[in-house]
Amino acid sequence: MSGIRMLIIWSVLAAGPDMAQSADTTRAGNAFVPPLARASRASGPIRVDGRLDEPAWASAQPITGFTQTDPSEGQPASERTEVRILVDDEAVYIGARLFDRDPSGIRARLARRDDETDSDHFDVYLDSYHDHLTAWHFRVNPVGAIRDAAIYADGNEDDSWDGVWEAAASVDGEGWVAELRIPLSQLHYSEAADGAWGLQVSRTIQRLQEQDVFSFTPKKEQGGVRRYGVLGGLGRLPVSRHAELLPYMVGRSEYTHPGAGNPFRSGSDYFGDFGLDFKYSMTSNLTLSGTLNPDFGQAEVDPAVVNLSAFETFYPERRPFFVSDAGNFSFGSLRSMNNFGFGQTFYTRRIGRSPHLDVQGDYPYVDEPRQSTIAGAAKLTGKTSSGWTVGLLDAVTTRESARFQDDHGAPGRVPVEPLTNYFLGRLRRDIHQGDSQVGMMLSAVNRDLSDPTLGAKLRSSAYAAGFDWSHGWSNQDWSLDGFLLGSHVRGSRAAIVATQRSSSHYYQRPDAPQVTFDPTRTWLSGYHGEVALAKNNGEHWIGSVTTQFMSPGFEVNDLGFMGRADRYTIAPIILYLENKPGKIFRNYQAFPFTYHAWNYDGKLITAG
Repeated sequence: MSGIRMLIIWSVLAAGPDMAQSADTTRAGNAFVPPLARASRASGPIRVDGRLDEPAWASAQPITGFTQTDPSEGQPASERTEVRILVDDEAVYIGARLFDRDPSGIRARLARRDDETDSDHFDVYLDSYHDHLTAWHFRVNPVGAIRDAAIYADGNEDDSWDGVWEAAASVDGEGWVAELRIPLSQLHYSEAADGAWGLQVSRTIQRLQEQDVFSFTPKKEQGGVRRYGVLGGLGRLPVSRHAELLPYMVGRSEYTHPGAGNPFRSGSDYFGDFGLDFKYSMTSNLTLSGTLNPDFGQAEVDPAVVNLSAFETFYPERRPFFVSDAGNFSFGSLRSMNNFGFGQTFYTRRIGRSPHLDVQGDYPYVDEPRQSTIAGAAKLTGKTSSGWTVGLLDAVTTRESARFQDDHGAPGRVPVEPLTNYFLGRLRRDIHQGDSQVGMMLSAVNRDLSDPTLGAKLRSSAYAAGFDWSHGWSNQDWSLDGFLLGSHVRGSRAAIVATQRSSSHYYQRPDAPQVTFDPTRTWLSGYHGEVALAKNNGEHWIGSVTTQFMSPGFEVNDLGFMGRADRYTIAPIILYLENKPGKIFRNYQAFPFTYHAWNYDGKLITAG
């Protein structure tokens, strides 16, 4: 366990520099004054070819003042960079001339989309809401390999977001050129008369291990979206009302050796399906998305895992409909450097999951569905002009049955999954320009268990509701984050007995006087909370202390993901950082930490 804990801590530390180490550039006393950039109006068409030879580029005001974050923190960039920005009614264009006195030393690597490479690259970060919390990340390298990601309010980047945009690059005797076209339809923004966006631009010179940024933040301070510069000159951007329809038809064939007598497989079997995805921008910052019988055949396959424990394996969500705008549904993110990571309140892999009942071993021949069919799903995501982040989702999965043939050759059907409705509502409010946030969430799962076979196995309903907060002060040097969540599940006596006996609860264990196994119960309730106090910035010293508690009856696995309930924890850590390069080390960290967890009977269950 201690090895896992060390890996988690090192992962937290290693993630910091990748979070777009942005931006201080100018200060007035202790207040951060963001640097300014100005977009120009595009006069005439712009061809994205990595050349910047259209007249509009020459008339645009360049961004030139770049500062090193590495290796010489705070020093001017070693190579000159000029970035120009154009805008029209369709898109934002970014053109960068990246000078290099040694063009032969430019490192360029071909790569698949979103792959990290040992390469020079040019990055643009757009906080189009200008909420100082969320942003979009676009990257291109000298041979045109691209990466993009959504940056959420908790600072995490999600590279499973794949926007529709163009990029091109070219290398010449003066260095290299990057050119990007980002359609306005891919961004969410307010409909102001003269909008302003948050902007960060960075350049990596790989052979020098150098990173240069437009908006600089010292390493001793917290960077990220809060410390971006400001992009003005956008004018009144058009209200986007675009609609997208994506119908599909799919065919699949299977060539197997089913064995003699199998009534469901011939050895050469063919299958077909069809459906529709749609997206409509109700306003420039609210989007309605939906899907009917979605096609998830293009989603990445999960890796093979051998699980010898009593607990479920967690697989990340990869399906495009659920990945898109997933940050609008995030709940309870804490700025903690040492915690137990209890799971997720909302886990979309529950929607369209494999059927709960498996009857493969009950009959000689079985034709069983691989997953539940999502008849339809819709979600509304975005952000209002008053600072409310909105996420609403509703999905329905159909009743599923397995066909079988018994030992006597008689055919039949048995239900394996009920008709189910899933709902999630999430609201989050920004306060003091994103320095603080408060939010609430509600989730509900309701199943049609009119069939007694399913009623004895599954819970009929499951609800969870809670609120969370995030508060920072002293220029985000300090933060206090937390949440409180309650759950309630209902079902038949057999279903709640199975819940009490599950690996998440183990109510039947004899050494647990605080819980009582009750075979007559038809419901179970519980609560879960976390609080973290953190010092995020400092010349050398940072740290956090986190406490977490989860009552024995807490249960959210119907639409969330959790392992073991019945615990409360304390996890402090203090870190000493040295970021200034020395004769031997460029940087180093040292940190004492401890973690302890007890169950509600007061027995120590984990320590390190």
